[in-house]
Amino acid sequence: MTAPVRAAGDYRIEAATAATRRLLAGKDRPDAIFCANDRMAIAAINVARHECGWDVGWQISIVGYDDVPMAA
Repeated sequence: MTAPVRAAGDYRIEAATAATRRLLAGKDRPDAIFCANDRMAIAAINVARHECGWDVGWQISIVGYDDVPMAA
């Protein structure tokens, strides 16, 4: 088992997008990404789906929380 990797998204969509790009560009891509809020999770989902072409929920799990309206 490998140690968790951390990439700071600073609670902002732009920073979370950049952090997700760094995580997914690495040699050992994560199985899952846990985000500190829903906006960061939406950014991570967008990068995984649109830039990497991955099926979120199948090829990678992405979790966020705080129940913002856009996550509904």
